[in-house]
Amino acid sequence: MNHKVLSFFVIGLLIITSLLYYLYSSGYFYIVKIEGENIIIKSDNLELSKNINISLSNSTIITHGGQLIDFNLTILNNNEALCINITRITVSSPFILISAPHLPITVFPNSTSSAIISIKTPMAEYSSPIIISLYVVSSKA
Repeated sequence: MNHKVLSFFVIGLLIITSLLYYLYSSGYFYIVKIEGENIIIKSDNLELSKNINISLSNSTIITHGGQLIDFNLTILNNNEALCINITRITVSSPFILISAPHLPITVFPNSTSSAIISIKTPMAEYSSPIIISLYVVSSKA
């Protein structure tokens, strides 16, 4: 084998190895399937929790590891007299909450509010729902 052919072979091998490393480190070998979501409202006031409805714009998401996903939460406060204040938002492991709106989020009686949260998917295979927890306290309108 002459030196030219060997050089092209080595360069080709380096390019392929670099490409595979890039794909691996970017999460392309990991499939993340979010099969719905469970929204948990955490509050000391059980009656308050019963009057809050949360809806999301996403249901089933299939992506790769290490990707960012936005969830648009619509928060409905069905309480007649109390405002709700969302003081904290968390997501279940192995997801990472990257960004959320400035807290607290206040939702007035019989009103809705929207919040967009961004999460990072895990660098591993995943196929389950995501759990999003909202911590809520009340205040007078």
